[in-house]
Amino acid sequence: MDVKNKIDHLPENDYVKEGVHSSIREIYDREYFNRFEFTDDIIFGLELYTPEICQELLDATTMYDTTPNNKLSEYVNDMKNGNWEIVGDSICFDTNGQIVSGVARLHAIIESGVNLVLPTTRNLSPRTINTSDMNAMRTFANSLKIKYPEIKNLKHLVALVRALMDYDEGYYNGNRRGVRNPAVLLAYYDSLDNKEEIDFIVSLATSKYRNSSKSIKPKLFLFLYYIFYKSNPELATIFADGMAGIGLTEDSPITAFLNKTTAAKDKTNFKLNERDIVRYGIIAWSKLKTGTPCYTLKLPLNETNYNSLI
Repeated sequence: MDVKNKIDHLPENDYVKEGVHSSIREIYDREYFNRFEFTDDIIFGLELYTPEICQELLDATTMYDTTPNNKLSEYVNDMKNGNWEIVGDSICFDTNGQIVSGVARLHAIIESGVNLVLPTTRNLSPRTINTSDMNAMRTFANSLKIKYPEIKNLKHLVALVRALMDYDEGYYNGNRRGVRNPAVLLAYYDSLDNKEEIDFIVSLATSKYRNSSKSIKPKLFLFLYYIFYKSNPELATIFADGMAGIGLTEDSPITAFLNKTTAAKDKTNFKLNERDIVRYGIIAWSKLKTGTPCYTLKLPLNETNYNSLI
């Protein structure tokens, strides 16, 4: 049964007044129930939870913190003594099968050793975790560390992945930045088929950044180095060395870029956002590739596909 049919079949009783019924239908008509906030596939029911099942569910939840809250001992005692009451509060899972609510109850079942049938809700939006105080969302870095323990330079990899997602979605060409919660970022990283290459370039960029002027954030330095390295490794090294003041000339586009970003960092009346820093960096790169002398950098007045300049 789809959402609209569910709404049309809401019972007319003391708990669902006509006014509420109409308001819900109006929300639906305004298309507030979309795939980002609500899913037609939400499933409600009663499910059996054994200690073994609970352990498997907790082990499989990598996106959120599965540390039980301070009610654990109370829950364990109630379960051991047969005093646990089934109430309307569900064990909740998102569309990825991750637990978004009910962690303490699952831990209590494991510690008490009992089997329980509990209300369960499945296929909630991952955003549900933002309204739950039962277990907090893991950071993207923690999620990566759990799923990919072999990763080196984790902090800088996290920064690069965020920038790469911006790039793929056209943010630096003017598109709006999309959702960036840990679940979205991890799914994006999972989809990349060149993880080893990314790790290698991150290790190179990390050492280059340590010697740079640090006039731009690590995220942007790593991103520029990555996209430049993919285009021309030797020239990317020259660009990164130039950011450390190595081999610069007065008419070098790297000097112009360095002057621009240093001014934005040091001056209170001149600031650049991330998008413009990347755009200036790409313009400097395009001039470096063509050997064009440059004393200053200006952004084009007309709409430009910056990807084509790389």
